[in-house]
Amino acid sequence: MTTEYLQGVIRQAVLDLEYRGLLFTDPDKALEGMDLNDEEITQLKSMQREEFDQNAAELEDRISRAGFAIPSAGDLNWDPTDWDPWERLSSKDTLRKLFG
Repeated sequence: MTTEYLQGVIRQAVLDLEYRGLLFTDPDKALEGMDLNDEEITQLKSMQREEFDQNAAELEDRISRAGFAIPSAGDLNWDPTDWDPWERLSSKDTLRKLFG
């Protein structure tokens, strides 16, 4: 397992409020089918919703200030491979912030 899958879960939770809600109310269902090891699942389940929401808002602000438009998860024309602010932002710092 690589950090790529973990980042994908976090990215989806940042962009998709419905998925974020599921991740915090029914993490087993939200993570079903994901290629995550036990330690990563434990880390994701240990996240606090309020702290995640605050960090997601800060990340969205940083992305906006960097000149990126944050696509809507419901945008049918949106191709997630065309938008990846993780390349310009330090994803390790973001993960460290989320997991303490």
